[in-house]
Amino acid sequence: SIPQDIDDVFNATTQSLDEIIRQAALMQEIGVDQLNQIEGLQTLLGESLDHLIRVRDDFTYERNARRHWETVAQQNQARIAGIQIANLGIRFLNRRKDAQLANQQNQLVNQQNQIANQQNQIAEHRRNAHRLMLRYNADTERWRRRHAGCICCHLRLPLSGKQMSLLLVLYLFSTKCCNMLPIG
Repeated sequence: SIPQDIDDVFNATTQSLDEIIRQAALMQEIGVDQLNQIEGLQTLLGESLDHLIRVRDDFTYERNARRHWETVAQQNQARIAGIQIANLGIRFLNRRKDAQLANQQNQLVNQQNQIANQQNQIAEHRRNAHRLMLRYNADTERWRRRHAGCICCHLRLPLSGKQMSLLLVLYLFSTKCCNMLPIG
């Protein structure tokens, strides 16, 4: 037999079933929402992973670039050190060459002074030689004039050929010798 309150039980059961269906639909919606959220989170996770990979690649690129430029900087520092050492060597050589040049210039000045002194001595010797020659010529001319009469007196005497030629040579020597000396 059917109980009297079957309608009540049926209604209560229907309500419970409706509540279960509603809860199931809600759960399904929550599940769909969770799936959507999970898919959204997976999408965000994938995008984050892609972004992380890009950041890591950028970091790797920057790190490699930094290493490259550090290597270049070290090489440049080594080159600069080499250039500085070469520059010091060149400065040293320049100082040495400057000292040699100054020494050579001093030697040149000394040689020029010696040449000037020698030229002064030569000029002095020439003046002395010219003075002596003039005095010799004057003395010779005076002697010749003084003794011209004596030679004439002696020429009146009978002389042998040798004596005559000797006197002639002496006379010619005394007159011509002075004219052959260089003046100045």
